[in-house]
Amino acid sequence: MDGPGALPCDDDFSAAYDQATLDAFEPVVLNVYFWELLQDDGTVASGDSYPNWDFEKETLDMIAEYNKVFNPYKIFFKYRGYNSIENNSIYNYDSSNSGFWDLLDDIEDSQDNVGFTTINENAINVYVTAKYENSAARSIFSKQFRVTRGVFYDENHTTNPHEMGHALGLAHTWRSYYGEIYQGFADCEKVSRTPGVGGFNADTHGDRVVDTNAIPNFRDEHRTELINIYMDQGMSYPDAFAAAADYTENYYLDGCVYENQNGADCANTPWIFDEDDIANIMGYAPTTCTSLFTTGQMIRIHEGFVVDCQGVYEDVKTDYASLYKPYKGEYFFDGFPGNNHIPYFQSGFTYFFVHCEGDFDVPATYNETFTYNINGLVKYVSINETDYSTIFHPNHSAIRLVELNTALGVNQVKACYDNWNSPAKDGLLTKFNDNVFNANVTITEQDSTAINNPQLINNLDPGLYAIEKHYEDGAVEQTIILKENE
Repeated sequence: MDGPGALPCDDDFSAAYDQATLDAFEPVVLNVYFWELLQDDGTVASGDSYPNWDFEKETLDMIAEYNKVFNPYKIFFKYRGYNSIENNSIYNYDSSNSGFWDLLDDIEDSQDNVGFTTINENAINVYVTAKYENSAARSIFSKQFRVTRGVFYDENHTTNPHEMGHALGLAHTWRSYYGEIYQGFADCEKVSRTPGVGGFNADTHGDRVVDTNAIPNFRDEHRTELINIYMDQGMSYPDAFAAAADYTENYYLDGCVYENQNGADCANTPWIFDEDDIANIMGYAPTTCTSLFTTGQMIRIHEGFVVDCQGVYEDVKTDYASLYKPYKGEYFFDGFPGNNHIPYFQSGFTYFFVHCEGDFDVPATYNETFTYNINGLVKYVSINETDYSTIFHPNHSAIRLVELNTALGVNQVKACYDNWNSPAKDGLLTKFNDNVFNANVTITEQDSTAINNPQLINNLDPGLYAIEKHYEDGAVEQTIILKENE
């Protein structure tokens, strides 16, 4: 996907790589939508299946991975759900990257049914393929990329953040590292990191990110060497490329350690890079080695949000309030709670649900204020929680979202949900026999019918009482009644 010459909107980026510049950006939230590519009959071929495959779970795993990787850099992802595309042609497609996207467009254009689509225009779209061997973005600065089922199934794989990096404007850290020799264009990034020395061009060549050192394509470096040897022997580039097909991937990596003593850039300057460059997610080291981005890469992404030269991000962005809303289920309002009255939240964040009070039969909007006890913990959810049935918003609580608070530099609590419209499941009626608060009491258990009886108070004899109602969600409501003689 890295072609010759300039990257989009080259002149609009600063090439900065200092922490202060990154810190000055405001957090950004982007919508993400997933697509599962299936056969015409809505199935996958037997050889393409994986044990216990649950597409919703896999998509939640991935949205969690995106957030855990990008949240430290003030980039957040809102899960908007998933759908399927049932078409044998796209399911079985295994050719060029550009051909894949052309076919996907053709499928949408050929449909007669109103409402059929292969893209959510208001989200970054992730397509999960069965036959295609490689994952790839449609382009740099794109709202579409594809990943294979195998990659998607492996929760620890960094290919997903890699392709998201492309969608957000990042090139490979090794971009055109040997371009001047056999690719026919002069975009080779030099080793030097000192302006004016050694042909420094890190701000205008390669990936255009100064704090990612010039590096080879670790996976394919051996193939490049073989191609050069064959071309020196008089072969054309296409013939040399074909002859080098038996190269060894990651030939010069021993685990995650680079061992090519003769490695050099296209000006024959020996490589100067370290373990962080091998670990960069936008490189081509084995995914067991990759784990990080650099400050300069994240600045480039944030500047890309501002520049938006491909017109992608304006429709894809959403507000902070979206992170305080469930992706599935709904809030109970009144009547009798049903199974759908569980508001589920996406994984990949640290949630503190704290006690709150107010007239909020539905959650408070983002800017509404309410009373809360930040130390009154109702529920805690770890950033690494994988039992998604446990990530829901309890009644009588508000949300402290740690990662967003860190990015904003605040300790805000939002979305108080304090609904008392549900009938109690049971309760207790306590009579203070001396008509004062002491231990001389008579306690009577109340079933659902008794505790919800609208005549409960009217039927009491004069005296001091505590009526305690117990709810299905674990909430307890206590009311003190002083019944006078009539």
